[in-house]
Parts: sequence; C-alpha cells; structure tokens
Amino acid sequence: MSHPASSLPLEDRVAYLRAIAALVCADGGVAAQELDAVHALAATLDVDRAALDVDDFARHPDAGLVEAALNRAQGLYLGHALLTDAAAIALADGAVKPEESATLAHYAQRLGIPVGAAGVVVRYVASVRGGADADELSHALVAGLGAADRVQSPGVLRTLWDRLTRGAQT
Repeated sequence: MSHPASSLPLEDRVAYLRAIAALVCADGGVAAQELDAVHALAATLDVDRAALDVDDFARHPDAGLVEAALNRAQGLYLGHALLTDAAAIALADGAVKPEESATLAHYAQRLGIPVGAAGVVVRYVASVRGGADADELSHALVAGLGAADRVQSPGVLRTLWDRLTRGAQT
C-alpha cells in the first residue's frame, strides 16, 4: 500500500515533509528516533537529501514554509494523512511533550480537522504503535489537543466492546 502523498509532484512531497520535520524540534530538542522516523518517511516518499535536508530543516524549521506546507496539504486533501504522520513522529521517541501536542493541535486547526477528529487520529496512531505505554502516550496526545473530554480512551472502549460482544454471544 502506498502513502497518500507518494504520487504527488516532488515539490508537494517536499512541502509535506517540511511540516513533518518541523515537529521534531517542537519540544526544543531533536530526538534521534524522531529524525530516523522522518528519514524513513522521506524514503517512503522518495525525497532525497538533495531535495530537502531533513536534519537541517528539523533543527531550524522555517515557520513560513511550514505554514505554506499546511496550506498545500489542506488543498490537496492530505490533512488527515499529515496529522497521522505528525503524531507518529511525536510518538517516535516514546514520549509526548506538551509542545508537541500544541504543535499537533495547531496543525489540526490549520488543516481544518475538528478537535474530536484529531483526537481520534492520534489515538489511532498510539494504538498502532502499541507497547505498554500506548494508552499513556495516547492520553498525553489527546489531552494536549484539548480533546480529552471528546474522545473515549482505549480502556473505556475496550470495556464497552467487551460488554457488547459478551451480550452478543449469549
């Protein structure tokens, strides 16, 4: 299965990656795992270092280029894909800082994604990531988006699902 942005012209793929790479330094530092994740996405999108120096952009993002990238993504109907990738980058180092959540909230707002829907996206990304800390990371992401009161936690959903499926089996 290919990435939704993989068939775009190179200029659009580079813009997309700029928005993703800018998230790496949102918390004031650059985690190696987050950079590695952006490199993997760049490879998936077939964007090489000559087109975009991911490391440099991640360390020194240009706010104007990031805003232009968000506009482009919205115009190309890639908002949900971009938010999904951005959440994956935020989770890559196994921690979610408030600044990363704030950046994700900004991205969602700029992409026209309602808070509740953004919460669903980041919970989905955390659940796919898995691991013992997935619920905790999911909660940190959703709380930072301001969606904690709008999106059920995975534990609540599991309990509900268990009740529904038990009732169906009897």
